[in-house]
Amino acid sequence: MRYPILPNDEADSSLPPPASGPLDATTQACLDHITRLAAQALAMPAALFAYVGADGQQLQSCYADPLSPASSQSRSFADAIGADPQVAIPPGALENHGVQVCAEAPVRRPDGQQAGTLCVLDVHPRPLDERQRAMLADFAALLERELAAAALRHRHYHQQDKETAARALFDSMPEGVMMLSETGVILACNAVAEAMYGAAKNGLVGRNSSEFVGEDPARLNASLAAGITDQLQALARRVDGSIFPAEFSIKVLQASGAYRYSLAVRDVSARRAEEQKAQTADARRRKYFVTATHELRTPMASILGFSELLLKHDFDPEEGSYLIQIIHRQATRLVRLINEMLDLARIEAGGTDELDICPQDAAAILEQTLRGLDGLHASSRIRTRLAPALPQVLADGMKLQQALTNIIGNAIKYSNADSDIHIDVFETRVGTRLMAGYRVIDKGIGMTPEQQAQVFDPFYRAHNDQDTAGTGLGMTIFKEIVELHKGLVKIASSLGVGTEVVLLLPAVTEGH
Repeated sequence: MRYPILPNDEADSSLPPPASGPLDATTQACLDHITRLAAQALAMPAALFAYVGADGQQLQSCYADPLSPASSQSRSFADAIGADPQVAIPPGALENHGVQVCAEAPVRRPDGQQAGTLCVLDVHPRPLDERQRAMLADFAALLERELAAAALRHRHYHQQDKETAARALFDSMPEGVMMLSETGVILACNAVAEAMYGAAKNGLVGRNSSEFVGEDPARLNASLAAGITDQLQALARRVDGSIFPAEFSIKVLQASGAYRYSLAVRDVSARRAEEQKAQTADARRRKYFVTATHELRTPMASILGFSELLLKHDFDPEEGSYLIQIIHRQATRLVRLINEMLDLARIEAGGTDELDICPQDAAAILEQTLRGLDGLHASSRIRTRLAPALPQVLADGMKLQQALTNIIGNAIKYSNADSDIHIDVFETRVGTRLMAGYRVIDKGIGMTPEQQAQVFDPFYRAHNDQDTAGTGLGMTIFKEIVELHKGLVKIASSLGVGTEVVLLLPAVTEGH
């Protein structure tokens, strides 16, 4: 018999290993579900998923079919392994419980290294044919995707921790400090306060502090009378009259029998902007998550529903083939949707750090993009026009190809098969910036102004025709790529007439 190849290398720190604590309940439930489906799909009495943690080989999920003729052996094997996913697999566990068949498929990390093994077990000798091994590999791929999603959430939580630490550091930076008399006259201040208020050196000394409070000073005095002396919220006024949100902290001092006040001022403009930005980003993430869940549920429901029909009923070959085709289409849509969601998440999380921006030949990028679209059989419809002496474009070549693929692919999908698609490559200036541009014009179905306003929203599809419907993420990814390149996008479209998309990116200039 064959035994599973259990890797011994260290765990990938990008994945949340079992040894550092249990996986979240949703992830663990999915791993258990996939392990069970693998056993059931291959008609095996038992299956397990072994995962490499910081402490070595760990059992992550295990299933034994209680209805199998070999249920007693498989159940005793599962009991020996243990219900706790943190327990290590005992040496010789397979042999001690009469396992005769152990077929395995590697589960890999995003970097290609083996992270674990999916095994299906039987106490009776039986070979697996090529189709069954392919099916086992597909279930291993599902585990990989689930672990990748868990890693994404894991990195997101770490990123939140980093943002919290950065905000705390910002709040602890040096403050503007003033020494005030009993009547509020500024006796002394530090350079930070002078810079904050836009004053010259010693330009604040001798002036009354009430001049630099943009709101009614009576509110501040009322807070002091009530004993509130820390983090008083008010608008501060600079020397030039402009205002900014500030926090004040006041301490009472006594020197030589006279009372003095120490006033600490913090400009919270940046913090307020960051809070608003964080709230906006959080609202966007919540909306994205809700929409993504709905989009994923639809094809998954079809896959589960039609697969259950196939499992419960005997269909003639024609009907069975029809159901399998539906499952395949929905699975393809699901995979494409997940891939594009992960792609968008990587772009948003990595930002410009993920880009390899360097001078690129604008015409060559277009040529490579069109070669990649040969499968759409639209080369005879595309008309290109290249301006002479084009400047090089500053871009990540792969990401720029991806952006062009999205807009050219849309032009092909949403226009008649006998209509031409025009693509121009040109140079222009936006203000003082030299830009290289791509213009894609089709004579397709076009969009209304309302549809244009939503075209970059995640999961938005202007046209839900079954023959052309995509994931609704293509234009979102396109916009993210353009913004990371500090580029510009212009869209002009008329319903029933066609669409024109212009992409402008910074060009290479002398001295770059």
